[in-house]
Amino acid sequence: MSHRRFTVRGAAVLLGLLSGALPIATAQAATAAPAFAPPVTVATDASTYAYGAWAKVTVHVGADTAGAGASATIVADSVNALRPVVKSGAVDAKGDVVAYFHLYKDTTFHVTGWDVAGGWNTVSRSVGVHVGLNERLGGYYRSTHIGRTPYRVFRAWSNVQLGVVVAPDKSTQSVVFRVQEYIRGAWRTISTNRSLPLDGAETGIILLLDNSQTGHLYRFDVHYAGDEENAATDGAWLYYTVRG
Repeated sequence: MSHRRFTVRGAAVLLGLLSGALPIATAQAATAAPAFAPPVTVATDASTYAYGAWAKVTVHVGADTAGAGASATIVADSVNALRPVVKSGAVDAKGDVVAYFHLYKDTTFHVTGWDVAGGWNTVSRSVGVHVGLNERLGGYYRSTHIGRTPYRVFRAWSNVQLGVVVAPDKSTQSVVFRVQEYIRGAWRTISTNRSLPLDGAETGIILLLDNSQTGHLYRFDVHYAGDEENAATDGAWLYYTVRG
């Protein structure tokens, strides 16, 4: 009887090359989960952010302070975007890893934390990000203040140009323009233009004024309904009035 020695998955196995004999191999052990998963938390300084804002992300590893050797990695995940590592490193004396990330889309922060014993745990935190709405009032001849509120002043029979540019580009989507008038001590909606299509440039409407509106107070804003990349967003109110 002859013998040959093979190494299979790191173990020496002696195979007897006898007629009809089958080789014997040992099964490979599966990767075991950590015996102890340390408590890991992640928090942000807000739940929804303005377009282009910075988010502060704070990760804590351990019940109180993590002690020497604990660490964490933070990864940012946004739709149709890369998944950059925001920060990876050891915790500070409080058991924290603090990072900052520039936001342009709804983002989920995925965190993995390790303790000194090699145990690990994962957590996530999602935040919303508004679009940028650059609103514009055009066609006025001067500006003034009524109380502490800035107003654009239009002449009767002139045109009020209401416009907005949305960032990031939301071409093929739409926005809503809303116009309100101050009537009997309250702002009341007098016009809502729905589903004005966006094309990557300025989207707008024109309102024709007349003498009957002289002395009246108005304001307008823009609403974006949101999509899978950005949260619903209301623009800032822009105020105008009409003088004869």
